[in-house]
Amino acid sequence: WAEAAPAEVEMTAYVLLAYLTQPQVSRADLARASQIVRWLSKQQNPYGGFASTQDTVVALQALAKYATLTYGKSGDLAVTVTAPTGSKQDFMLEASNRLVLQRAALHELPGQYGVKTHGQGCALVQVTLRYNIPPPPSAGTFNLHVETEPKTCTSDASTHFRLLLRAQYTGKRAATNMVVIEAKMPSGYIPDKSSVVELKRQKLVKKVEVQSDQVTIYLDQLTKEEETFSFAATQDFPVKNLQPATVTLYDYYETGDRTDAAYSAPCSSEDDRQTKENF
Repeated sequence: WAEAAPAEVEMTAYVLLAYLTQPQVSRADLARASQIVRWLSKQQNPYGGFASTQDTVVALQALAKYATLTYGKSGDLAVTVTAPTGSKQDFMLEASNRLVLQRAALHELPGQYGVKTHGQGCALVQVTLRYNIPPPPSAGTFNLHVETEPKTCTSDASTHFRLLLRAQYTGKRAATNMVVIEAKMPSGYIPDKSSVVELKRQKLVKKVEVQSDQVTIYLDQLTKEEETFSFAATQDFPVKNLQPATVTLYDYYETGDRTDAAYSAPCSSEDDRQTKENF
């Protein structure tokens, strides 16, 4: 299921909405819309959604609009599923249960099943097969390197340092969809506001959200060329034996395309602090 990319599902749903929100929707428009609905339905997962939150919202809105325009009070429909051994399972759809989800388990596997319908109306029949296989090794679609500036614990590094995020797309496409970078702050540090203002002016940066413990950067896209994004962190209160913080990079629509990296503040350990004091 969900063979198409989330971005393709979302764009197709917008096309369907365009057909259905015209001042006058003709029979030809509905005929074309029915083909789009058929394609969208094939991308739907067993739980009624799609691959991501964004494409699910738009696709369900479009499908609901289509259902509203094509709804009819009359019509009874019988769907019969025949197992390989000849046993049958009947599903009856009528006015009293047309919005009720009906399901049955298919126990004879592997095997070839048949589906027949009789009557008048429209029904969606979906077959779900679940099985466990080892996941294929991930080739990786992003390179992410995180550095601090300075790299070592110098005289003022405990109170202020700069974070350099070097990101690159390595997948099969020429460029990504919108990309999100979530950079966590080490404990006791907060983002420097003036540096975030500078970050917002950097190339490809679409939007920046700032929280006390995280900076979230939205990028228009990433290509095969490495890009560097930078902002500063300032110490809010001292914390001993700091643990590494994480940075996550992922495609907004293809959320499976993601990578993580960890970094440590320049003066993260007690040894670093002692070295700084001796320095």
